[in-house]
Amino acid sequence: MPILILTTRDDEHDKVLGLEFCADDYFVKSNNLSELISRIRTYLRRTLGDLANSSSREKIQFGSHEIDLEQLNFHKEGKAISLTPTEF
Repeated sequence: MPILILTTRDDEHDKVLGLEFCADDYFVKSNNLSELISRIRTYLRRTLGDLANSSSREKIQFGSHEIDLEQLNFHKEGKAISLTPTEF
């Protein structure tokens, strides 16, 4: 699981400490939301591979599992699995 530090602290010492303590990236909070989203997508691609590049944003399929992001449903081998909101 990638770790991205999002902070207002832009001191070089803080950045070095954050990266030394196993963070994958250190992002100083700004109004540049598009850069933050790009960084998150990059980490998702590295971590999830093809799953992150799913052409359908409403449903994600991997093996016999399917997640419906629009209906907030999870199916395993075609059967609906009940999940709490936190589990989902």
